[in-house]
Amino acid sequence: MTHPHDEVIGRNCRFLQVAGSDQPELNKLRAAMKNEESIEVNLRIYLKDGELFYTRPVVKPLFDGKGSLIYFLSVEYHITQQIKAQQEINKLSTQLLKMVIHGKGWAARSRLLCAATGACRHDNMTAARCSSTS
Repeated sequence: MTHPHDEVIGRNCRFLQVAGSDQPELNKLRAAMKNEESIEVNLRIYLKDGELFYTRPVVKPLFDGKGSLIYFLSVEYHITQQIKAQQEINKLSTQLLKMVIHGKGWAARSRLLCAATGACRHDNMTAARCSSTS
């Protein structure tokens, strides 16, 4: 559930962060702004119902003709799906590495890949048959 407009308009976005959540990226963001530098970081933000989502703010300083800072422009991208996909890739990569290390062989690796992608290409098996075989 998102926050209603009247709860967010005119407020600093810090209220979207849960107190005590350690995010070193916030310090990087603050330092870049203090030094009038561009930056792009990934941040964890929480919806009103406590649901976690990820955002990637891209912040750039804008200067006038004399080189003085006018203000910062920030564009934010919602990257929750990308983060979750990367977490799943990391999990499957770890599982695959463990299979290789423990000598499970080609068949086990293929079953893992079939289960992960749903696309079996070996021995004319479907993903269901492949993942059900030992």
